[in-house]
Amino acid sequence: MSRVLEPGKLTAVCCATEISAEAKGHLLELNKLFEHLEQTDLVFVDSITKSYLEEDKRGHVSTSSASSDFVDKTPEECSQMLFDMCKAGSNINYENFVIYAARSTDDHAVLVAGKEYLVDDTTDQDQGTQLRSVRMGMGLVKDRTLSYLVNGDFREDVVELKAEKMEYFCDAMLGMY
Repeated sequence: MSRVLEPGKLTAVCCATEISAEAKGHLLELNKLFEHLEQTDLVFVDSITKSYLEEDKRGHVSTSSASSDFVDKTPEECSQMLFDMCKAGSNINYENFVIYAARSTDDHAVLVAGKEYLVDDTTDQDQGTQLRSVRMGMGLVKDRTLSYLVNGDFREDVVELKAEKMEYFCDAMLGMY
């Protein structure tokens, strides 16, 4: 007997580098679900053996380790690791997640990855999944991941970025700094 493992509710931020508590706090501040509340749906994930059940909160995060389990991992590897963690009981979404890498510290952008379910237009048959990713300013994470979850428009962002020949969005371009 098989079952479908539903993705968890929290958006994982895979720590692919050491991230200071200050940088984590900044990302949490930019992605509050409601302006007047401190709540986000983000959780910083750096260990595959730890269980993640609640979102992280500003002022209650510590610097992540430079030896995180997610260092030098591809989006596909991160997705599989998150899936395995979800099977073990973590409340994290393994289909839509964020990767914070060394480059993120310099350009204030993160890699957002999302799984698409492909269906044949003529037969309506399932054609499997494809993991896509796009770099974007840290302040866009909440809005875009919620949009991907509700509308499934991840492909539109990828196509738009390729059309504009942009490699990533930067907070400075969006007036965040």
